[in-house]
Amino acid sequence: MAGLTITAMHSPAQNLEKLIGDADYTLYKEDFGSALKQYDYIQLLHPEEESIIYHREIARHLTTGRGSSMEKLLTYEETKGYSDKFYNYWLGRVHFGRYEFDKAKEHFEAFLKLKAYKSKEIIEETKFFVRWIDIAKGYYNDPDYYEIEPISGPVNSIYADISPTFFKENNELLYASARPGFENPEEMTYQIYHSKKDGYNWSIPSVIKELGTFAEKNAKVEVVNQDGKLFIYRENNGGDLYYSEPTSQGWTEPAEFDTKVRKSLVESHFFINDNEDYILFASDKGGNGLDLLESRFDKDLDEWTDPSPLKGGVNTISNEDFPYLSSDGKYLYFSSDRPGGVGGFDIYRSVLEPGSGVWSEPENLGFPVNTIDDEINFVLNPDRKTGYFSSNRLHGKGDYDIYFFHEIQKLVTKGLISDLSTGAPLSNVTVKFHPKRYQDESFKATTDDQGRYEVSLIAKEEFNVEVLFSDQLIFEGSFASVTDDFNAPIKKDFQITLPVTLEDHPDYVSLFGGENSARVSTLDMLGNKFRIGQKAVINNIYFAFESDEIIVDNDHVVDHIYDMLNKNKALKIEIGGHTDNVGTEEFNKSLSLKRAERIAGILISKGIEPARLKAVGYGETQPLASNDDEVDGRELNRRIEIKVIEITDDMISSI
Repeated sequence: MAGLTITAMHSPAQNLEKLIGDADYTLYKEDFGSALKQYDYIQLLHPEEESIIYHREIARHLTTGRGSSMEKLLTYEETKGYSDKFYNYWLGRVHFGRYEFDKAKEHFEAFLKLKAYKSKEIIEETKFFVRWIDIAKGYYNDPDYYEIEPISGPVNSIYADISPTFFKENNELLYASARPGFENPEEMTYQIYHSKKDGYNWSIPSVIKELGTFAEKNAKVEVVNQDGKLFIYRENNGGDLYYSEPTSQGWTEPAEFDTKVRKSLVESHFFINDNEDYILFASDKGGNGLDLLESRFDKDLDEWTDPSPLKGGVNTISNEDFPYLSSDGKYLYFSSDRPGGVGGFDIYRSVLEPGSGVWSEPENLGFPVNTIDDEINFVLNPDRKTGYFSSNRLHGKGDYDIYFFHEIQKLVTKGLISDLSTGAPLSNVTVKFHPKRYQDESFKATTDDQGRYEVSLIAKEEFNVEVLFSDQLIFEGSFASVTDDFNAPIKKDFQITLPVTLEDHPDYVSLFGGENSARVSTLDMLGNKFRIGQKAVINNIYFAFESDEIIVDNDHVVDHIYDMLNKNKALKIEIGGHTDNVGTEEFNKSLSLKRAERIAGILISKGIEPARLKAVGYGETQPLASNDDEVDGRELNRRIEIKVIEITDDMISSI
């Protein structure tokens, strides 16, 4: 009943608990890379500590281990599936990142069905993933007429490799890479690298030191003409284009391209044409996301025109970035994160309407060029059938890799899938053909009642083949789509040995055993979409004995609560006062209410709307520990609890 106290003891167990708590907090902030490093550090100090492995596996599968074996993570299905209400959410995220959309959707929908508290934010996000899956599947199940593969040789690395550009008949490559050896690698400092084509492969890249280093946002290189005049962007003079040229001794020091360009306020993600009289660039000057702007050199006025947004359907309220214009000036390629795409930044193509200067409604290049990840820095070869781009997609070597794409010809493949032992046709069996050069693409079909399938495949390609029955893999093989007659279908039959028994398909909803209502989390976590235990214990606010008067300066504690509410405008909270059992039950309940109201009053004085706060006095009715002892007993029961109250849409609109 006396003032609330805090005990300052730092045992090894408490230190470990804090390390785990900090790592978990980082995980739930979705800084998965940092969380993985924290879990690795804990394992280094405490090799036998098994309580972190589950969360470490989640962090790993969402970062460095994306696409790797899930065997260890799936061992937690029965344990964490029972105790962690977010198990299905995390499995949905992991499968989504692996392009396993059906499995991801199953887990997300199971998470939504769980009878457990879920914040509105995480519900809406999960529903968003389900909608995204439906859109992505439409693209992935119908690959467009392109084939892609990582650029061969040592060009790609475990670091970010972006902005490919070519010269000398496309036999020499320049690009930006964030490889180590800089003053501060954590800042993603880039340099420009040079590689030459040696047959099919590219040579070991060498850095062009004369060009200096670049921040990530400025890591853009452009080559015009076949002589290799190289353009870069520097923030000098408020932002301007510089160029360098190859010589027998290396590359010249960058020189300013044209002082008149400064007037156009060109920004770092630019494109300049071969005639050096037209510049495209992305800018957010309008404040509504990135738009594509253009500036032309007016020979009569001897100056560059003021930048203006592209006419037509290119720019939206979303972001349009990384412009590239075909050599004939008729086709514009760019990246955008507009709704309805495959993923984050997708590559789009727009056509210039003759004589009007207006660009057509952009067309998404589809999968496999675009994925649920980001595709940027598109470059088209003069044949307009091949090109390069950068992507941070699944199964890359590093952060961003450079990929080559080319148009393909498709041909029909059809056949019969039957039981090897009986010869009976197998209906409702799925067959998938994965190109060996890009395993994340698949061409699939399902057999009809007669066991027959039909699918359009890339011509002259080797495939790994999978046959699945009730989502269970029952056959693996290979196939080459080689034929002399492209007008006639290729015939390929498969004879399959069915398994004696099929694996039971789990009911992911029924795995969960219910919430532990006693769980608490840090105050910061209450503003997070996960909100773990939905309440936080504040046990270092000091009141006078048998009074609601605060006797110690607690501004930092109340400010912490205020900051959480101010950052999360849709939150409504309960401030619960609690006491030990010293004194009458009626007195303790009244005192605890007054103390809760005192905290609420301070928050209201700071500008928090009264409707978002509910003060409740619980007195001695909800002890955290036994009241038999003072230390670790009564002092723990004298506390303030902050609890999230779910807020309705009407309440949100009124805040």
